[in-house]
Amino acid sequence: AKVAAGESWLLERWRERTLPPRAVRYALARLAAPAGLRIADLAEQAGLSARQLQALFGAWVGVSPKQYARISRFQALLQRLSPGRGDSADDLFMRGGPVADPDWASLALASGYADQPHLVHEFRTLSGVTPGTYLGSYRGLRNYLPIGVPASDFYKTEAGRLD
Repeated sequence: AKVAAGESWLLERWRERTLPPRAVRYALARLAAPAGLRIADLAEQAGLSARQLQALFGAWVGVSPKQYARISRFQALLQRLSPGRGDSADDLFMRGGPVADPDWASLALASGYADQPHLVHEFRTLSGVTPGTYLGSYRGLRNYLPIGVPASDFYKTEAGRLD
Protein backbone atom coordinates (compact mmCIF):
# COMPACT_ATOMS: atom_id res chain seq x y z
CA ALA A 1 0.00 0.00 0.00
CA LYS A 2 2.90 2.36 0.77
CA VAL A 3 4.47 1.70 -2.62
CA ALA A 4 1.12 2.27 -4.34
CA ALA A 5 0.64 5.53 -2.43
CA GLY A 6 4.14 6.68 -3.36
CA GLU A 7 3.60 5.77 -6.99
CA SER A 8 0.28 7.60 -7.03
CA TRP A 9 1.92 10.70 -5.54
CA LEU A 10 4.74 10.62 -8.10
CA LEU A 11 2.35 10.15 -11.01
CA GLU A 12 0.25 13.08 -9.81
CA ARG A 13 3.35 15.29 -9.61
CA TRP A 14 4.40 14.14 -13.06
CA ARG A 15 1.02 15.07 -14.56
CA GLU A 16 1.23 18.52 -12.93
CA ARG A 17 4.72 19.20 -14.18
CA THR A 18 5.49 22.29 -16.13
CA LEU A 19 8.57 23.08 -18.11
CA PRO A 20 11.14 25.36 -16.56
CA PRO A 21 11.33 28.85 -18.02
CA ARG A 22 13.08 29.14 -21.38
CA ALA A 23 16.08 30.86 -19.75
CA VAL A 24 16.63 27.87 -17.45
CA ARG A 25 16.33 25.38 -20.32
CA TYR A 26 18.81 27.49 -22.32
CA ALA A 27 21.24 27.61 -19.39
CA LEU A 28 20.99 23.85 -18.84
CA ALA A 29 21.80 23.20 -22.50
CA ARG A 30 24.75 25.60 -22.44
CA LEU A 31 26.12 24.22 -19.18
CA ALA A 32 26.11 20.71 -20.63
CA ALA A 33 28.82 21.86 -23.07
CA PRO A 34 32.52 21.88 -22.11
CA ALA A 35 33.68 24.32 -19.43
CA GLY A 36 34.84 27.85 -20.05
CA LEU A 37 31.53 29.69 -19.93
CA ARG A 38 31.24 32.39 -17.29
CA ILE A 39 27.92 32.44 -15.42
CA ALA A 40 27.61 36.21 -15.91
CA ASP A 41 27.95 35.71 -19.69
CA LEU A 42 25.42 32.89 -19.59
CA ALA A 43 22.93 35.09 -17.72
CA GLU A 44 23.39 37.88 -20.26
CA GLN A 45 22.87 35.44 -23.16
CA ALA A 46 19.70 34.18 -21.46
CA GLY A 47 18.42 37.75 -21.10
CA LEU A 48 18.65 37.82 -17.31
CA SER A 49 20.82 39.32 -14.63
CA ALA A 50 23.17 36.92 -12.88
CA ARG A 51 21.03 37.20 -9.74
CA GLN A 52 17.83 36.38 -11.67
CA LEU A 53 19.46 33.36 -13.31
CA GLN A 54 20.74 32.20 -9.93
CA ALA A 55 17.25 32.44 -8.37
CA LEU A 56 15.50 30.70 -11.28
CA PHE A 57 18.12 27.99 -11.46
CA GLY A 58 17.91 27.34 -7.72
CA ALA A 59 14.13 27.09 -7.87
CA TRP A 60 13.99 24.78 -10.90
CA VAL A 61 17.21 22.79 -10.68
CA GLY A 62 18.01 22.89 -6.97
CA VAL A 63 21.60 24.04 -7.24
CA SER A 64 23.35 27.12 -8.58
CA PRO A 65 24.40 27.25 -12.25
CA LYS A 66 28.05 26.99 -11.20
CA GLN A 67 27.41 23.95 -8.99
CA TYR A 68 25.39 22.34 -11.79
CA ALA A 69 28.31 22.91 -14.18
CA ARG A 70 30.71 21.31 -11.68
CA ILE A 71 28.46 18.27 -11.23
CA SER A 72 27.93 17.94 -14.98
CA ARG A 73 31.68 18.12 -15.63
CA PHE A 74 32.30 15.51 -12.91
CA GLN A 75 29.70 13.17 -14.42
CA ALA A 76 31.36 13.56 -17.83
CA LEU A 77 34.66 12.64 -16.19
CA LEU A 78 33.14 9.48 -14.67
CA GLN A 79 31.72 8.59 -18.09
CA ARG A 80 35.17 8.96 -19.66
CA LEU A 81 36.76 6.87 -16.91
CA SER A 82 34.48 3.93 -17.60
CA PRO A 83 33.19 4.08 -21.19
CA GLY A 84 30.66 1.37 -21.94
CA ARG A 85 30.47 0.41 -18.27
CA GLY A 86 27.61 0.57 -15.81
CA ASP A 87 24.93 -1.34 -17.72
CA SER A 88 26.01 -4.99 -17.62
CA ALA A 89 24.76 -7.43 -14.99
CA ASP A 90 28.25 -7.57 -13.48
CA ASP A 91 28.29 -3.78 -13.15
CA LEU A 92 24.75 -3.65 -11.75
CA PHE A 93 25.67 -6.18 -9.07
CA MET A 94 29.02 -4.40 -8.48
CA ARG A 95 31.07 -7.33 -9.70
CA GLY A 96 32.66 -5.57 -12.67
CA GLY A 97 36.41 -5.39 -12.88
CA PRO A 98 38.44 -2.32 -11.95
CA VAL A 99 38.90 0.55 -14.38
CA ALA A 100 42.32 0.87 -16.04
CA ASP A 101 44.56 3.72 -14.84
CA PRO A 102 44.03 6.58 -17.33
CA ASP A 103 46.25 9.41 -18.52
CA TRP A 104 44.96 11.92 -15.95
CA ALA A 105 46.33 15.02 -17.69
CA SER A 106 44.60 14.15 -20.98
CA LEU A 107 41.44 13.19 -19.14
CA ALA A 108 41.47 16.51 -17.27
CA LEU A 109 41.74 18.44 -20.53
CA ALA A 110 39.04 16.39 -22.28
CA SER A 111 36.67 16.81 -19.33
CA GLY A 112 37.03 20.59 -19.08
CA TYR A 113 39.36 20.87 -16.09
CA ALA A 114 42.18 23.42 -16.15
CA ASP A 115 44.77 20.77 -15.29
CA GLN A 116 45.30 17.50 -13.45
CA PRO A 117 45.51 19.05 -9.95
CA HIS A 118 42.20 20.83 -10.61
CA LEU A 119 40.64 17.49 -11.60
CA VAL A 120 41.97 15.78 -8.46
CA HIS A 121 40.72 18.61 -6.21
CA GLU A 122 37.23 18.58 -7.78
CA PHE A 123 37.10 14.78 -7.67
CA ARG A 124 37.86 14.75 -3.96
CA THR A 125 35.47 17.65 -3.26
CA LEU A 126 32.53 16.11 -5.11
CA SER A 127 33.07 12.44 -4.24
CA GLY A 128 34.93 12.45 -0.95
CA VAL A 129 37.64 10.16 -2.31
CA THR A 130 40.69 10.58 -4.51
CA PRO A 131 40.57 9.42 -8.13
CA GLY A 132 42.99 6.60 -7.27
CA THR A 133 40.79 5.33 -4.45
CA TYR A 134 37.77 5.46 -6.73
CA LEU A 135 39.55 3.51 -9.48
CA GLY A 136 40.88 0.98 -7.00
CA SER A 137 37.43 0.20 -5.65
CA TYR A 138 35.28 0.65 -8.77
CA ARG A 139 33.22 -2.43 -9.58
CA GLY A 140 30.37 -0.93 -11.62
CA LEU A 141 27.56 1.56 -11.29
CA ARG A 142 29.02 4.74 -12.67
CA ASN A 143 27.99 7.80 -10.57
CA TYR A 144 27.82 5.64 -7.45
CA LEU A 145 30.07 6.08 -4.46
CA PRO A 146 29.39 4.64 -1.00
CA ILE A 147 28.54 7.21 1.66
CA GLY A 148 29.95 6.95 5.16
CA VAL A 149 32.23 4.03 4.33
CA PRO A 150 35.79 4.40 3.06
CA ALA A 151 35.61 3.47 -0.63
CA SER A 152 38.60 1.17 -0.25
CA ASP A 153 36.65 -0.83 2.37
CA PHE A 154 33.28 -0.84 0.65
CA TYR A 155 33.79 -3.84 -1.59
CA LYS A 156 35.57 -6.01 0.97
CA THR A 157 33.80 -9.21 1.94
CA GLU A 158 33.75 -10.65 5.45
CA ALA A 159 36.99 -12.43 4.57
CA GLY A 160 38.60 -9.00 4.02
CA ARG A 161 39.20 -9.37 0.32
CA LEU A 162 37.70 -7.72 -2.73
CA ASP A 163 35.09 -9.76 -4.60
